[in-house]
Amino acid sequence: MTDFTVFDKALKFCWVKALCSTDDAPWKAEPISLLSSVGGTLIFEELASNVPKTNSDVLNQIIWNNQLI
Repeated sequence: MTDFTVFDKALKFCWVKALCSTDDAPWKAEPISLLSSVGGTLIFEELASNVPKTNSDVLNQIIWNNQLI
């Protein structure tokens, strides 16, 4: 059985990752303009920089939908 709360969060994180990527897609214009008053995509910087640096960080990573695996 799928945990829909986790599934919903994973979909939102994937959307944020795509929004913060460097490619220039036309669909990004509207969300970026709406986010410009609160710092643009910089408000998602913590999510994008969540790369594990120590063995303990790696062991605490989730396995399901983990982009680093």
